[in-house]
Amino acid sequence: MIERVTRRVVGLGIFMLLLGCFVGIAHADRIVLAPMAETPDPNSLGLSGLLTPYRHDNSFLWVRYASAQGIELELQRAALLPDPKTRYTFDVEYPLTFDFAGLPAIALGVRDLFGTGDEHGALYAVVSHSPIIPERLKPFLNHFRLTAGVGTGTMDGLFVGVQAKMLGSLTLSAELYRRQPNFGLNLPVVRGMSADLASINGTIYYGFSVHIVR
Repeated sequence: MIERVTRRVVGLGIFMLLLGCFVGIAHADRIVLAPMAETPDPNSLGLSGLLTPYRHDNSFLWVRYASAQGIELELQRAALLPDPKTRYTFDVEYPLTFDFAGLPAIALGVRDLFGTGDEHGALYAVVSHSPIIPERLKPFLNHFRLTAGVGTGTMDGLFVGVQAKMLGSLTLSAELYRRQPNFGLNLPVVRGMSADLASINGTIYYGFSVHIVR
């Protein structure tokens, strides 16, 4: 089982490594699973995947596109036991404001627009803000973002999260989403590609992210 998972990750990693040589950097749009109000860069494409060595049939794959107007379109593939089906869902997020001049970013969105997954057309509103880093923390902390939002249906009300980018580009993430704590770690590997490690509902996942900016 471990060998099978390893082969899949290595194959995905080689593909992303080759692709990463030709791409630029874009912003992520999730804390771990919960949405953020800061959508990816306009005219950008993102690809992310997560696998777990403990359940070889469990995996996530996200393909994201952000239009010139900042509207984000996302396709998610989720294979999660004990659900016997692989679920494909379509998500949309529309930015209302951007994090600028001390004002937070605000966005509205819908998860699982066509009801093909487990979030069943859940609507949400989300606010993200990056406060000024105090001088005493600047030797250790490069960027800090706070996010809070509320969603309908299976998004289950309030969700909150934080992201901290340390000096050296390591990003740490934590969230409370659908009443579950999740944690993430992101480390750039080459230009346009990063390695990811996450704890989702208590299960460890690892994978890669590639970001393409036109």
